[in-house]
Amino acid sequence: MSETVTLTRPVFEKIVEQLVYIEENMNEIIELHSPVTEDERESLKAYLLSYVGKMEEVLEKIRVVPNIFKRDTGPEPIENINRFPFAIIGSTVVLEDSDTKEKVRYRIAFPYENSTAYDISFLSGTAKALLLKETGRSVCINTREGEKKYRILSISLNQIF
Repeated sequence: MSETVTLTRPVFEKIVEQLVYIEENMNEIIELHSPVTEDERESLKAYLLSYVGKMEEVLEKIRVVPNIFKRDTGPEPIENINRFPFAIIGSTVVLEDSDTKEKVRYRIAFPYENSTAYDISFLSGTAKALLLKETGRSVCINTREGEKKYRILSISLNQIF
């Protein structure tokens, strides 16, 4: 990722807080939410480390602006603020079903969060299919009806904090 990501200060601080939480509590997250086998535990650890590593790369390229509601964002168009190039914990992802063109929305959250009807745990299969994926990318998600193909229409951080 070479472009700069522009975030409001509250969103930036929340992302940093989440990363610190994951890094400091990784073993506990694995203990509480991991399957029984050692291979599955190692897979969860690799998933968490991959997420943290990618986010640390992006942190170096983030531009922080004052609160978006003050309209003091400089030359940045307001619609580009709090947009991330890929899905992260806390982001709202809008998908389009490749077959039916129906749109669905998910907010990727921590397992203990449940503030909206469309929250999904970042440890769920659906969230794992979305996390770190870019806007425009196609993803396959296992549903009750079987595997479905979706395209990521948008990723937003505006409604999460």
